[in-house]
Amino acid sequence: MISKNRTYLNFAMPTVMIEGARKFSLLFYMLMWLSAVEVMLEYRHHSKGYNTPIFGKIEKIALGEGGSKVNGPTEGFPFRSKIVSLERAEIPVVWFSSASYAEHSSFQVSDIFPTICCHQASCIPLNASRAGMNIMDNVYDLERFSEAKKATYFVLYQMSGDILSLQASAFGGRKKSSVIEKNAIFGLQDRFKTFLLRTSLHVHLKEYLAATLKLQGPLEPSLTASEKASFEHALGVFLDSVEMLGGQPILVTFATMYAAENYQDMPYGIKTSFMRYGNQLSISGWMKTVREFNNVIREVGKSRDIPIVDIEPIMTGRAELFVDYVHFSELGHKVIAREIANKIIQMQDANDI
Repeated sequence: MISKNRTYLNFAMPTVMIEGARKFSLLFYMLMWLSAVEVMLEYRHHSKGYNTPIFGKIEKIALGEGGSKVNGPTEGFPFRSKIVSLERAEIPVVWFSSASYAEHSSFQVSDIFPTICCHQASCIPLNASRAGMNIMDNVYDLERFSEAKKATYFVLYQMSGDILSLQASAFGGRKKSSVIEKNAIFGLQDRFKTFLLRTSLHVHLKEYLAATLKLQGPLEPSLTASEKASFEHALGVFLDSVEMLGGQPILVTFATMYAAENYQDMPYGIKTSFMRYGNQLSISGWMKTVREFNNVIREVGKSRDIPIVDIEPIMTGRAELFVDYVHFSELGHKVIAREIANKIIQMQDANDI
């Protein structure tokens, strides 16, 4: 019996080892392939100026004499624009209240619309725009930054952040959780697993699969009259805050990559990006809301005699002016900058008469 068992083991062991080696090599090649894809995605995002786990973030820093930074934000100058002293400003100072559309961290400061606008209109830009902001966040900045008292004009270009936050109140949206909070929920507290959660493959697959499922399910057709009133109220609070500072507000309507007339041409990747931040409106519902909120901007501007830069009919539906549904391409930044600059020049000329 012992001899037979030994013979069996001698015969079986090489087979088991060969099978194990095959499985290991398959796993190894899969990991190598996924790693190569991840590196390519990371490099692509890195080259566009985004923060990535592998390559980090490109520091697009312009340095002046003595190695000092030319552009903010810095601790003493919290604006994404050229660092200047406002004590003896001889030309108008223009405050830009917006979000990621005006911050656009993957672009050079010289290539975003607040900078281009003031280059054309001979003014000093204070770009108080950061990703994720809504109108009430912009109001908070007016109150906490003393530089706001130096501004003559206050440009408001804002909408999608408000639509997202109003959806949460209307439809009971889920609170966003940070990477650390997500890790705590699933017990993924070590750095390696946190790294995996931040990889481009994980983010893309999660967004694509989750968005695909969401697009197939029931989505809301529109916001209610209550949310429309909330948006109008936020506009009013912003205008009141600017008037308390003694400034002149300028309202800008919102533009999007596609319009109701051509949204059928929208690439699938743009459609899935709708769901990235917890959007619960259908694509048509989102477009309807943007159109309605733009009308609110026009109505508020008219009733309060506030200058309006109406870029919606100029830019909406022109895909070449955008890099995604709401963020401008290089050409798009130039177009909106031109329209705002023209309005500022027109107002300056009227004041000189």
